[in-house]
Amino acid sequence: GGIGCVSTQVLNETFSRLTRGVQDVSEIEEAARVISDIMGSWRVLDTTGFIVKEAVEGVIRYRISYWDSLIWAAANVNGVPYVLSEDFSDGRRIDGVTFLNPFAAGFALT
Repeated sequence: GGIGCVSTQVLNETFSRLTRGVQDVSEIEEAARVISDIMGSWRVLDTTGFIVKEAVEGVIRYRISYWDSLIWAAANVNGVPYVLSEDFSDGRRIDGVTFLNPFAAGFALT
């Protein structure tokens, strides 16, 4: 519906995971196409210096990993109310961001 977005951190993690241990150039090219498709379908939230600073503060305040905090900070700074992630407790709210596990029973986007 044009309302979704993805952070550069998520794009980085996705490409890293898709290419971990891969030696075949065609598989790496396929991973690049996946990233390109995501970027063409979703608004991309850049990881700015301000977001990095917020992420560091998130680590201190909320005791979450730096990489997860980068995702939280990108959402929080950009006014994104929901983040879909299996890395946080389903329904956990940090400041104005609520984390929803898309693999949880009963999950629905509505």
